[in-house]
Amino acid sequence: MGENIDRAVFTAEDFQAFEARLRAETQTLLELDAHQGLSSEGYVVGFEIEAWLVDHGCSPSPINSSFLEILADPLVVPELSRFNVEFICDPWQLSDDVLSRALASLTELWVHCNEVAHGLDANILLIGTLPNLRDQDLSLANLSPLKRYAALNSEALRQRGGGSLTVDIQGEQHLRSTHHDVMLEAASTSFQIHLKTPAQLAHGYYNASSVASGPVLAAGVNAPYVFGLDVWRETRIPLFEQSVPLTDTTGQLSRVTFGDCHVEGSLARLLAANLAYPVLLPILVDEPPETLHHLRLHNGTIWRWNRALIGFDADGKPHYRIEHRPLPSGPCPPARP
Repeated sequence: MGENIDRAVFTAEDFQAFEARLRAETQTLLELDAHQGLSSEGYVVGFEIEAWLVDHGCSPSPINSSFLEILADPLVVPELSRFNVEFICDPWQLSDDVLSRALASLTELWVHCNEVAHGLDANILLIGTLPNLRDQDLSLANLSPLKRYAALNSEALRQRGGGSLTVDIQGEQHLRSTHHDVMLEAASTSFQIHLKTPAQLAHGYYNASSVASGPVLAAGVNAPYVFGLDVWRETRIPLFEQSVPLTDTTGQLSRVTFGDCHVEGSLARLLAANLAYPVLLPILVDEPPETLHHLRLHNGTIWRWNRALIGFDADGKPHYRIEHRPLPSGPCPPARP
């Protein structure tokens, strides 16, 4: 999902060709996995953090194009909305003082980003959901001007028949909001932790990540406020789950989910299960099946809170990574009484 594309409209032939390549690459992955063709190297950690650009009143500031142009750093990239950006950490071997070194690296980048933001009369903020975000801020006028986001919006609308999307969350107060686009996704920003593990152990780490989600989330978040309403203790979770209502071909599974079972044997099974989901972005690339390009792109349009990823070692050998996605991008408001 991080790559840019050159168009936002697709034909039925595009979908058919993409699905054929997706199936071929899924079979390639299953064969690689069955014959120990994936990397047994580990452990490497990395992360991504989604941040907000805000004005001096802490309202969204839709200036990410200007901000990124001035910053000119490949470790900071656009997000869905014009008032969000994403920080990317270089991978670190999981040993010794890796967390301290990663923090120092992020802090240096953060200081530079703040300097650039201040030059644009803005600030950078880390928070899961901006409490004073307004419903009207989430309009297509604030969609980042990249074709991949335009394509995501048009295909999401097409796959639900062009109808509107209604978010309905009953908590301390009742949140109900109707949109005709994908911009509700921009209300939820997260801190995404990546862990590369030996392929033969990856499913165990994935299961552990799923088990840890509840207590980690309970300890790390407290963002009840959306559009001025006090809803759940962590409204960011149901908000994102309801903002992407696309289901699998059986109509049973959401594209945003914690899942309903542990993975047995191999992460390849989880990635193969992605075939049940309709293709969202049929971007065709002329590469051999061993690159798993179409499989990885399709996997990026299924937003499991714990996600299996495919990457490549320096020698070109594919590897598994676990992406832990439930945590908010930063500290949240104090707990309500």
